[in-house]
Amino acid sequence: EHFDLNNCNEDPDYNFQLCVRNSVLRKVGCRSPWDSIASEDLSVCTEITDLMTLHWHYAILPSEELDEIINTTGCLKPCHYKKYNLLGEERGSSKHRVTLQFVKEEVLIKMELPSYSGLSLLADIGGTLGMFLGFSFLMVWDGVEAVMMKIRQVWRARPGADALKINGP
Repeated sequence: EHFDLNNCNEDPDYNFQLCVRNSVLRKVGCRSPWDSIASEDLSVCTEITDLMTLHWHYAILPSEELDEIINTTGCLKPCHYKKYNLLGEERGSSKHRVTLQFVKEEVLIKMELPSYSGLSLLADIGGTLGMFLGFSFLMVWDGVEAVMMKIRQVWRARPGADALKINGP
């Protein structure tokens, strides 16, 4: 039986690990005597072969892909979970190390792209200023034009301006 890998369990109290554990215990049909978390309706294993089967299942699970675990156990992955990423770089040499082993052979590469372009920023600033302050970028152009007209008037009014012919209005 194959399960849809896009489905997930929405329950915030859902425990994927416990679901997988209970699935393995149901397959074997019993629980180990020291397993206090397992469902009480399962009897304690009395045969060594049952305990060895339990051990084999628990030993093999960490090397399986998520989709294999979902298809084998029928447990849905949780919709909400904490994700840990390794950031930074190794510094110095140490006798203590943390080793991360990736269980999945698949690699998901995510790329961050800017969701807001410079042109969108300019448009939003202009729109906000126009809406709340009555300001527009055309007003800036009008201001530049007014300054240019004033400079032209001053230039024409200076002494000896008739000697220099300035083309234009």
